[in-house]
Amino acid sequence: MNMIKKNILIILSIFLISSLFAVQKNTQFKNNPKVIVTGYVESKGNMPFSYPAIQGDDGNEYYIICSEKQKRRLLNNQGKHLRFTLVQIDEVLWTVKKFKVIK
Repeated sequence: MNMIKKNILIILSIFLISSLFAVQKNTQFKNNPKVIVTGYVESKGNMPFSYPAIQGDDGNEYYIICSEKQKRRLLNNQGKHLRFTLVQIDEVLWTVKKFKVIK
């Protein structure tokens, strides 16, 4: 009986420690500063499930989460050199706060 209690205690300890790491990982993007990126809008995926991404001049690609209205605005500006203000919301996902066409 003593061995069973010991095993249960070890399993619970492992579970609690791993859940603390998971909570810490999810909160790390909450207070990220704004990032300014210049580049071009690209359309990813196939219609009707296309979504915008930004190909930055720095060579990085930024996947964007946005409303349908902003998605249309971004995709209508494909091929134009733009300056974006981005906020990171996940490890690979970003949201656009504002963007402007660069001459």
